[in-house]
Amino acid sequence: MFIKSYSVKLLSFMVCIVWFSSNSLNAQVIPKPISSEYRPSNEPSIGIDPFAGRVIVGANNNQLYLSKDGGYSFQHRTLESSMGVWGDPVIFIDRMGNYYYAHLAKNSSKKAPQWWDRIVVQKSTDFGDSFSDGVGVGYVEGKMQDKHWLTGDLNKKSPYVDRLYLTWTEFDSYKSEDSKDSSRIKFAYSDNFGDTFSQPIIISDTAGDCLDDDNTLEGATIAIGPKGELYCVWAGRGNIYLDVSLDGGKTWGKDQIIAKQFGGWSQDVSYMTRCNSFPFTFCNQKGELFVIFGDERFGDLDIFGISSRDGGQTFESPVRINTDGIGNGKDQFMPNVAYDRLKKCFYICYYTRENSAFNMFNEVKMAGGKKLSKMWHTTLSDMPSAPPYKAFFGDYLHLHAIDGAVGVVWTERDPESKVLLVKTTLGSHKAYKKNKVAYPNHLTELVVQDSNVLYVNYTIGYNRGYKISVERFNKVVYERNELDAVTPGTYEEKLRLNFISGTYEVKLTYKGQTFSTKFTIK
Repeated sequence: MFIKSYSVKLLSFMVCIVWFSSNSLNAQVIPKPISSEYRPSNEPSIGIDPFAGRVIVGANNNQLYLSKDGGYSFQHRTLESSMGVWGDPVIFIDRMGNYYYAHLAKNSSKKAPQWWDRIVVQKSTDFGDSFSDGVGVGYVEGKMQDKHWLTGDLNKKSPYVDRLYLTWTEFDSYKSEDSKDSSRIKFAYSDNFGDTFSQPIIISDTAGDCLDDDNTLEGATIAIGPKGELYCVWAGRGNIYLDVSLDGGKTWGKDQIIAKQFGGWSQDVSYMTRCNSFPFTFCNQKGELFVIFGDERFGDLDIFGISSRDGGQTFESPVRINTDGIGNGKDQFMPNVAYDRLKKCFYICYYTRENSAFNMFNEVKMAGGKKLSKMWHTTLSDMPSAPPYKAFFGDYLHLHAIDGAVGVVWTERDPESKVLLVKTTLGSHKAYKKNKVAYPNHLTELVVQDSNVLYVNYTIGYNRGYKISVERFNKVVYERNELDAVTPGTYEEKLRLNFISGTYEVKLTYKGQTFSTKFTIK
């Protein structure tokens, strides 16, 4: 294995070469699909390796995207393992330049959900060009292993430096309604760069049910303190839990409830088949602990952060991260967080509907800073995206930050193919901070065929009026003329149509230009 010397000077130098070679990248953050092909994918995870000039992205179910030019282009491949490859991809890069891809198993001798019988961790020692077959962690006959997260100790002064940590949920019987079946949080570590893992242990003191819902214990993630302290958080039963280990994970303390999660982690969002707001956590170099999560304490879904200055013994009051009006009926969900150890700042990303009139279309936003109470905010998506509607969206988005270089990946419904694709932004801290979204003329729609409803979202510029029309085989079935000029911006309309089979085209016309999108009713 090739060992690199990771000095701060080298890191800063390489990041400048890889990320800042384009002046346009400094000026703005440009979102783009991770692939030019319509390859359905969701639930992405990202890792940045500025030393090798590479970016790696994993996505459901076995998709791997590798960039060798700092994120300007990506190569696609399919990840393989003798234990099978399924969902919940998690990317992690250690201090030595090893790339790790953790995911669920797909045991070929079993049927779903029994085939998720272990967590699989595959490793690359050649910068993502190839991966090992992997090591299976957590196998217990008859039980299911799910919803893991992988991280590692990057603190060179820690007594457990380079140790890998894996957390996940074990189900006695997935989706079982039997009160005798339960879920629990499990943990294992590796001291040999992922070649083997310790015997898994249960770290949750209480159990949840097996329904994969609010009362199930899920979403366990770990923050690592400057002296190797471990802080594991998870959600369940309307609470956010914390457990602490001060000996590298060999022993754990008593679970604490550090926050109430109003409405639970499994959230109801219109036209999303599944939406989760699990807690994500990090610890800064001062030893301050932060936990980010979402709930509905104000009537709609918001993102919150709590922090502790005493190793998790006490926490300050929750800070609301999103800045739209409190209780305005607009949802924010699926938060995640990344901590930049060199710049000593953090970034929080989430989906938002704050600009959607009907609380329907999704955008992606990011907040950044060093304190929860003082953060800057920017929009990352280049246009509002229709919700997936009956398609699985994935359980999270992801981001990674290192020495001012920030990469974010999320899922969008593509307006042309109607399938779910992964998008990314890659750029400098300064570019994100100065970024101001300027949506181009766009038009996207969501068809609710069962209800004969068409939602239309569009952005227009300066105008003297405009026209919205819907045609079926070139015959107008709906038309509305706005004769007066309206303020440039994003608008939505809810149209009731009597859908019959055929191809429809929605058109937006103003200033002599026409923008359109098509959909088909079978």
